[in-house]
Amino acid sequence: TELEYSNLFRQMDPLQDPPDKSNCVPYTEYIPPEKWLTPLFKMHNNSMRQENTVDADRLDSLISELKTSPEATPENNGENKDTIIYHGGVKILGELYHTYVAADYDNCIYLIDKHAAHEKMIYNKLLSNRPEMMSQYLLKPRSASLSGVEKEALLSSPEFVSKTGFEVSDAGGLGILVRAIPEYISEEEIDSTLSEIAQRITDNKSAETDKLDSIFKSIACKSAVKAGMKNDPAEYRKLVIATITQDGMQTCPHGRPTYIKFDESVLEKLFKRTV
Repeated sequence: TELEYSNLFRQMDPLQDPPDKSNCVPYTEYIPPEKWLTPLFKMHNNSMRQENTVDADRLDSLISELKTSPEATPENNGENKDTIIYHGGVKILGELYHTYVAADYDNCIYLIDKHAAHEKMIYNKLLSNRPEMMSQYLLKPRSASLSGVEKEALLSSPEFVSKTGFEVSDAGGLGILVRAIPEYISEEEIDSTLSEIAQRITDNKSAETDKLDSIFKSIACKSAVKAGMKNDPAEYRKLVIATITQDGMQTCPHGRPTYIKFDESVLEKLFKRTV
């Protein structure tokens, strides 16, 4: 039985789970309605036109509207995606060289360094949370190869190691068995981070708080998005908003600026429109 026009939208409601999930792609991003409605409309257009000319004409009109209307998403409230205004009045203008993001806020232009801003965001979270509570247990513990001195330092200071987000045990020989790692660390960075922690433990000249701060800075730097890395706008949206609107985001943990900003008067001077 052919679908009737009145039933078409109910059967293709994108907010409902489709009946056959085996042929479906996980919903990961907003899909403009014309991309999934238009083929179905065309499929039934001929048969519907024969039965009901009025509905067929309405169908053609709807397809035309879908193709020409701007994309409407929950984030932009129907505005064109090139002029999206997000929480707090932040307008993201675009990305430069896969390293910087341009944004408009409060009559100022912001150029944000993705790596520096992300590094500061991770560092702030490490300071504000107990790192041991932010640990992630590995599905399968993995071994790490360290020097004898490094291994001895880690095994002799389990409480300090726990404060960094790691959980380790003796694996025999020069090996260390790693059971848990900080939330932001990738498995490729485990060995180098453990080696650095061991070096901080053997540093008798620094207080524990200074040692932890140095380790948190290192974890944040290693975990942050790298300059030149291509990211989807959805990935850096929250980062841009947080960098501009939250306190304590002006510089990265090492003191570099996370953004520079300028207003219209700066542009006027650059183009020598004003003295």
